[in-house]
Amino acid sequence: MGTLKFNAAMMDDVLGQVRPFTVGFDRVFNNLQTVSELANNYPPYNILKHDDENFTIEIAAAGFRKEELSINVVPEGNKLVVQGVQYRSDEEAPEYYYQGIAARNFTRTFALAEDVEVGDAEFVDGMLLVHFTRVVPEAKKPRTVEIS
Repeated sequence: MGTLKFNAAMMDDVLGQVRPFTVGFDRVFNNLQTVSELANNYPPYNILKHDDENFTIEIAAAGFRKEELSINVVPEGNKLVVQGVQYRSDEEAPEYYYQGIAARNFTRTFALAEDVEVGDAEFVDGMLLVHFTRVVPEAKKPRTVEIS
């Protein structure tokens, strides 16, 4: 069976139906709304789950140099913003006979959960890898309550 893919209109519909029956989830719904509005498909990416606390986003950045990529963590709204901007002059730009690999400038935004911390990043073989760790505060970890 195929995978169901949501688009922004479908997300609006789902959130509109669920929102009246919830209390205190405004921030979650706002984050989901932002994600659906920012969704695009360039450049392609993967999100790898190493275990319950560690993840890596792989972004295909073929045609970009390391110095043409930037990664910013924006505390307002818990966002990760990855940008690729090519600064090549007309003299440096190659003349293509056929160009099948898109190398256009991009901005890709990811919404981060409050307990996710951005770790390091690396650029390997045309892939930008950004590593994350979920850090659950002690106050949110399960605990045993003593019965008196």
